Amino acid sequence: LDTVEAVLVTGSAAGVYEDHEWMAPLFDFIRRAGDAKIPQIGVCFGHQAIAAAMGARVEKSDKGWGLGRHIYDVCHQPDWMTGLNGKTFSLGVSHQDQVLSLPDGAKVVARSDFTPFAALDYGDTPAISFQGHPEFSSGFCCALYNVRRGTAFSAERVDEACDSLEVPVDNALVGRWMAQFLSQSAR
Repeated sequence: LDTVEAVLVTGSAAGVYEDHEWMAPLFDFIRRAGDAKIPQIGVCFGHQAIAAAMGARVEKSDKGWGLGRHIYDVCHQPDWMTGLNGKTFSLGVSHQDQVLSLPDGAKVVARSDFTPFAALDYGDTPAISFQGHPEFSSGFCCALYNVRRGTAFSAERVDEACDSLEVPVDNALVGRWMAQFLSQSAR
């Protein structure tokens, strides 16, 4: 950890509640990095992993898969979150697991009816996390959904998700927030 400037925990096909030999060491690393005040950012699985490592409950949602463009209401606007026009932002999503409780000391930054804990700021622990995918272009999201067309997702569901992504998402804005967070949190 002495040589780490920041941590990005990315997406994964695994669920944080699954029994993989690497899961407990990942959670331990996240907690040790938090104790060492190393800035961390989580995306999708990373959002769930940071939240779970910090004590939140994460499970497969009874709402099923989130696909397409999701719009989030901003509930708390930390100082790294500049440039927001209005009180919402949107990202493409692909998830069925969700954070279902708030870790101690964390605040909900953004939410939706589908994802009540969509973006979190972990307060004294320098970490933020997002359920959506700011790193996925709309085209990549549609390609990902189409791989599962007819198996995990119906053709109609894939078409609806891809149609929703005809409206631009806020990937660049969320990317700037992440950069601002890292700049402000540098050790």
